[in-house]
Amino acid sequence: MRGRRGFTFLELLVALAVLGASFTALLVAHASALKQEARARRLMTATLLARDILTRTEVDGLPPLGSDQGEFEEFPGFTWERQSETTEFENVRLVRITVAWPEGNRRESMELVYYAWAEEEEP
Repeated sequence: MRGRRGFTFLELLVALAVLGASFTALLVAHASALKQEARARRLMTATLLARDILTRTEVDGLPPLGSDQGEFEEFPGFTWERQSETTEFENVRLVRITVAWPEGNRRESMELVYYAWAEEEEP
């Protein structure tokens, strides 16, 4: 029996404990990466939806003063609000577009700000 080589039971237990701890750490890191990827996907969706509202605003011309809001039928939970404010220039408006969405038990949002203007008509 003295000539046999191998691991003792204690060495096997230590190796399994190290393997289990590292596997647990990897699972936690993977779960965190999945959450971050899902959040990034929702943020990208919100950005594209805000860009859609911006494009509609640009096509419609100088937006009226005030605010309006709505929901995106194709994207449940995502809502938008557009606020149009005056500036020091008569034919320029400050437009804020906010898109909000549910993120767990809270509400996240992103805001896009730009200036809209109407070309002055020549007499």
